[in-house]
Amino acid sequence: MLTKRNLLSAFIKICFFNSFSEIEKQEIAGKDVWSVANGYLMACFDKDVNESTITEIAKKQPYYFVMRDSSLASDQVADNFEQIWQEYSKDTIRRIL
Repeated sequence: MLTKRNLLSAFIKICFFNSFSEIEKQEIAGKDVWSVANGYLMACFDKDVNESTITEIAKKQPYYFVMRDSSLASDQVADNFEQIWQEYSKDTIRRIL
């Protein structure tokens, strides 16, 4: 089974992060959010991620953000995803797996 930590580890390797980069799990808007290299990369793989979670992460302005498609709470959240990032952190590189 692919765990949240395994997903994060795979993305860290893809982005060529140092395997010794600091990894911290934070709670943001009730969801577990992984922060790598002091927020350079942020990832959320929890279920039912809504606009408020995405907004709070975007306000932190990570360089990279990654989440699973199945993590989005609804189609409405998916529709608003880019708009939220454009408003709070338009330069963040965003990936939905």
